[in-house]
Amino acid sequence: MEAFYKLPSIKIKGYRPFEDITFRFQPLQIIVGANGSGKSSLFEFLKFIRDACYQEIPPEIVSGTIGQQIFHKPGPDKLWWSAEIDFNERVPIFYQGQLMGPVGSTKIIFERVVTKKPLHRQFSKGYTFLNFQNGKGHVRDPEDKKFKRKEWNLKKPNQLGLGAITDSSLVTLFKLREYIRSWRFYNSFNINNEKIRKSVPTSQEPVLHEDAGNLSAILFHLMT
Repeated sequence: MEAFYKLPSIKIKGYRPFEDITFRFQPLQIIVGANGSGKSSLFEFLKFIRDACYQEIPPEIVSGTIGQQIFHKPGPDKLWWSAEIDFNERVPIFYQGQLMGPVGSTKIIFERVVTKKPLHRQFSKGYTFLNFQNGKGHVRDPEDKKFKRKEWNLKKPNQLGLGAITDSSLVTLFKLREYIRSWRFYNSFNINNEKIRKSVPTSQEPVLHEDAGNLSAILFHLMT
């Protein structure tokens, strides 16, 4: 179940205040710090990855930041990340990527999904599920019965390969994409009070919208 997947750590280079930093998380993590310490920038970056798994990266890179400084200065117009994902398997996987600016003309330089240790005993080294350089590369999965390496060309420099995964036979990549897409970010400034006052259809396992517009459905689900 996705509810038990974890993000033990993420390393970020070149984004806003983060020249080179590693964040490590517990299953439940409370983050506190002084103003300007980077709390908001961390969540902005995680949201950037989530949004990029849904759609092409916008010219401003992070939605809603037009005119703002995105890259760490002093430093080049590029950012890099390595997110450790725990799927409760023998070894964690790492989702890595690098984006090159400037703002308004961005492109993904490379993108990888790898393990740093063997997946199973029959493997002698780490496994590469996805490897792209400048939009071209390959995807594969050991659970694919045909065990074929599939060559891809994204043709869009501002698109993540992971976001383009639709083949469910690529079990790990598909699961990773869905896990990242499930991330939610709640901000008190984005709450839509008008929507909250209105009734909404119920669902079997509702997830609170980021504007809290379906709060009534969540409360109904908790009460039944």
